Amino acid sequence: MAASYFHIDYSTIGLTEDDLEDLCAPEYELEVASKLTTSVAERKLPIKKGDVVGLHPYDDHYRNDGCFIFDGEQVIPLDSSIDEYGAVPPSFKVSDTEFSIHHWESVITHNSIFHLVEPIIKRMYVYWNDAHKLYIANTRIGKALYACIIVPSEEEIDALLNGGEVKPTLTKEEVLSDLKAGKYYFDLHHGDLDCIDWDYQPAKMFYAIRRPEEE
Repeated sequence: MAASYFHIDYSTIGLTEDDLEDLCAPEYELEVASKLTTSVAERKLPIKKGDVVGLHPYDDHYRNDGCFIFDGEQVIPLDSSIDEYGAVPPSFKVSDTEFSIHHWESVITHNSIFHLVEPIIKRMYVYWNDAHKLYIANTRIGKALYACIIVPSEEEIDALLNGGEVKPTLTKEEVLSDLKAGKYYFDLHHGDLDCIDWDYQPAKMFYAIRRPEEE
């Protein structure tokens, strides 16, 4: 079952439009999340772990502004470490039995970032695909097989899309090691590579994107 979106109007928890402008401050965001947790309990909403709670109607909010997520016990902020507009936090992981890679596709906007449990990453088989000139990792989630496109460097993408010579900067062993070390995050889409005619069902493929280097 996919995630649901619950709208709790900001005015019903004592907020004004001016207050919404302060949501970018982490401390205030936590305060609002606490207010939403109380409101969810008072309203006895049929909410489940992974559902999204928004201060605006679903069709009337900009990207993920005013959106939070329920962790099974309380409402918490979205993660902004990768996308400043918010994404599913790393504490929510796709596994063989909980969540799918498409679980938040209809409730989180601007990105489709998700996280995988360690066993799914450990069973990845990385290989070089001569046809597409990049690495692909096959893995299993539940009983289904998935193809994970390993997004290469910007230089490799440029060569790939413009017919140049593609020279991988990493070996497949290094790619697998970095996947296991958490140096990649996962997304259903990639702005540069979605245009490629992949040999996989769209519902059974996703991208591994290297995390930005910490400054």
